[in-house]
Amino acid sequence: MNIWVLVLGEPLETDQNNNRLHRAGMLARKLVDSGHNITLWSSNVDHIKKKLRSKKTEVFKISENYKLILLAGRLYKKNISLARIGHNIDVTKEFNKQADTQDKPDIVISNYPIIELTDAALIYCKNNKIPSIVDIRDFWPDIFYETLPKSISFIGDILFWSLNRKSKNIVKNATGITGITSQAIKWARSKNNQDLQETDKAFPLAYENVKDYKFNKDFLIKNNLDPIRDNIYCFFGNLSNRIELDNVAKAAKIIHSKNSVNIKLVICGTGEMYKPLMDTAKRCPVLVLPGWIEKDEINTLLEVSKAGLLPYPSSLDFIRSYPNKVGEYLSKNLPIISSVQGAMDDLISKFNIGITYQNNSPQSLANTIQQIEDDENNRKVMSRNAGECFKKMFDADNVYNEYISYIEKISKQNL
Repeated sequence: MNIWVLVLGEPLETDQNNNRLHRAGMLARKLVDSGHNITLWSSNVDHIKKKLRSKKTEVFKISENYKLILLAGRLYKKNISLARIGHNIDVTKEFNKQADTQDKPDIVISNYPIIELTDAALIYCKNNKIPSIVDIRDFWPDIFYETLPKSISFIGDILFWSLNRKSKNIVKNATGITGITSQAIKWARSKNNQDLQETDKAFPLAYENVKDYKFNKDFLIKNNLDPIRDNIYCFFGNLSNRIELDNVAKAAKIIHSKNSVNIKLVICGTGEMYKPLMDTAKRCPVLVLPGWIEKDEINTLLEVSKAGLLPYPSSLDFIRSYPNKVGEYLSKNLPIISSVQGAMDDLISKFNIGITYQNNSPQSLANTIQQIEDDENNRKVMSRNAGECFKKMFDADNVYNEYISYIEKISKQNL
């Protein structure tokens, strides 16, 4: 089949870095390997590094049956900003210009968000009688209401009227809805007061277990980490002020005050919270900030860690999803220390793969880490369970093979 996949904000195979592929990139690669012809539509902006991949719309031939189209849009420096909104509008206009110049697909898979681009893709599909799949990844525009001060939250319906209208049309016009959890699909269907449909199916954020990496001892030495001496708890990602990282820093101080300096909370990445976290780390050796790290360093740290941290708020988006770090931690048999209620807490309880602590409570996090420190036998049980949970739910080979079968089935729908 000829398949279009639309996604913004993910690493691409043409990026000059060592980042692993995310959901749409892995799916596209699996589809290519299955013999399908793939056109991956993405953006000229590297969302992670906040830099331009190209100055104009460009087409790259990755392999005989794999093509990448970078849609031109303005550069943005913040994830939530007017420039980001402008970028989304720009790439949507470019898609509308370019769509009719490409061979018509047999099916289109669009990742939601971005709302504007997904809406344009489904209009194209409707006009050309092409089946479509919308993959629910985040909860736009609902999560934007949380960014408004309570005193003016009532104007949200006015500000987000257009996005709400488009999101309803997207769900209404899609042939099938997929999502990272069943809760995500239910959220989407609720926009039009719909029940789940036979063409809806959840596929977790799968992870491809990395085996071809080099253990980087120098990275550990550089950050004064000794796997024999230290009990390491890790986190990787964009250090956004939305994440409860200040809570982690305060928990590190509590742990340090008890002279537990052999415990290391290793927080990797860059973002708004890097500087305030570094200010704490300079005075608190329990907290370690290596900055941005790539594949070899990530897998080295996963290998020597006792557990992985998920210090996320129990907000609308997180309670309905599994953060993308889940599969990464479980692939290395790491128990998860999480502050997320909802779907994530249910997963931890069901499989006994970790502990959920209280949001915005440094003492709760410090106590949870101490609980793991005090009961190594239980940590080993959770570690074994983590590996089993990964195989059952998050192994990329299994998840994407099922996803491909689903795509092939939906492509045969009569419109």
